Amino acid sequence: MDTAQTANSLHTIIEPMEWTPLKNRAEIWAYRVGIFVLINFIDDPAWLALMFC
Repeated sequence: MDTAQTANSLHTIIEPMEWTPLKNRAEIWAYRVGIFVLINFIDDPAWLALMFC
């Protein structure tokens, strides 16, 4: 098997893979984690006291 044929066969295997659903799911989880941190840690009066005192 020469390199051109190997590259072509790898291209046919890798090409159908879609990264869009994985990227969308990662973006949704980033927002969820950010909202969780915002609500539970930054809005906590003890954290606010530690940050500003």
